[in-house]
Order: sequence, then structure tokens, then C-alpha cells
Amino acid sequence: MIRDPIRDALHRARRNAALGEDEAAKQAYIEVLRLEPTSLAALSELAALASATGHRSAARTAYLRAIRYHPDNPVVHAGLADLLVEDGDLANARLHYQAALDVDPDFPAAHQGLARLLTELGDPAAAEHWQKGFAGHAVVKQRYRGTGPGVPLLLLVSARGGNVATRQWIDDRVFAVTAIHADFCDPARPLPPHVLVVNAIGDADRAGMLWIARRRCWRGRRGR
Repeated sequence: MIRDPIRDALHRARRNAALGEDEAAKQAYIEVLRLEPTSLAALSELAALASATGHRSAARTAYLRAIRYHPDNPVVHAGLADLLVEDGDLANARLHYQAALDVDPDFPAAHQGLARLLTELGDPAAAEHWQKGFAGHAVVKQRYRGTGPGVPLLLLVSARGGNVATRQWIDDRVFAVTAIHADFCDPARPLPPHVLVVNAIGDADRAGMLWIARRRCWRGRRGR
């Protein structure tokens, strides 16, 4: 059997990333790019890994390179836009969210990003993007990087922000986290399996609205 060094390196990168071995994963992705500089999988996954581990400049470089070679990929446009929002560059972020939607008009991540961005700008067009971005996408599994089964945890959050930062104390090598956006959840759907629930909705100014959403989300679903 003839070995494929690109496929082998990509498999190694993904395995290391899944195990939380970030530096080994990074080096394997770099090996893929040395062999195939335009690899969409390596560029996009390296960018996401760099962003998740706080290496924002490296993430931005990888996203820009991915967009140069793959301008019709909505994932890399939305990923770069998320970084630009965090940097306060809302004008360029909006362009990249829109570029993602030009490719895929139903791409949830781009609608979600635009909803938050336009709300920040006071643009009434945000309402349409809130609905398209979160209706049917209120429950999101987050990346789990442990070995063996993780502890199933539900994280109750608000799509509109005001959430308590949990990355520093909810270890993604221990907990398999499913985030539920309380303001868009469907109370008719059963809750995912879990042994622990964490309420990360912490903005007092939103408490009235989100208390109602929280109760609506939870009512009738306990014990299912």
C-alpha cells in the first residue's frame, strides 16, 4: 500500500488536536502546508486551532491565506470575520460575513455574526439574521479534546451576549459541553444527555428577558 504523506500528516494533526496536543497538531498542519500550500483543510483547521488557543495573529494569517486560495468557502470568511469583530474592525467583518452568505445564503455562523454586529450598530436588519442564525441552531456541541468519554455538561448561554466567560474553568479535556442558547431554544425538544448544568447568563441588564427565556427553555424538559 502506497502511503500518502499529506493524508497521514492531516490525520496526525486532527488526532493531536482532538487530544488537546495543540503544539503537535500545529506542527502537523504546518507539515501538510509544506507539502500542499493551498490545502483548505489544513489552513482552516490551523486557523481555528490558533484562534481557540489565543494565537490571534496566526489565526488571522491562516484565514487570509485560506481566503486567497479558496475565496468561495464560507467557513473561512466567517472565521476571519469573527476575529475582526473581536479586533473592533466591524466594517471589514461585515464584508466577510456577507461574503460567506453570498456563497451560502443559509450559513448559520455568518447569520449569527451579522446579527450581533448589526445589533451593535443599531441596524434593524439584525432581526432577520437573529432568526436565520439561531432558529434551529440553538443547541451547539462544543469541541471536546479529552481522551475517552467526557463528562456531559449543558451550558446555558444567551445568543445576544452578556455571558460569563467559562473557558478558564470548564476544561474541554474533561467536559463534553453542549451550549444551549436560551433565547432561541425549542422547549419541545428534549435536552441532550447531561450530568451537570451551568448557567453562564450573567448580564444583569438582560436578566428580565433571559429569565423568561430560561424558564421557557427548561419548562417541561426536565426528566426527559
